Amino acid sequence: MIMLAIYLPNYPIGRIIDFQISQFVEGKNLADEVDRMFKQGRIIPQLWMKGAVGSRISTEPLLVATEAAVNALR
Repeated sequence: MIMLAIYLPNYPIGRIIDFQISQFVEGKNLADEVDRMFKQGRIIPQLWMKGAVGSRISTEPLLVATEAAVNALR
């Protein structure tokens, strides 16, 4: 972490992408979805996410899940 500090900013965006994809594939055939996503190849992240989950990289799925969790606690 000290030697490669430039790598650290990738963690938050990676977690957002991970959560967004996890929410998208829930209830679907994971192998089929991963195969479909990976066929896009090497393109910029925003375009890849648009093809993978139908929307750009967004914190919206995190906010929706947070609201659902808060409501479940009430």
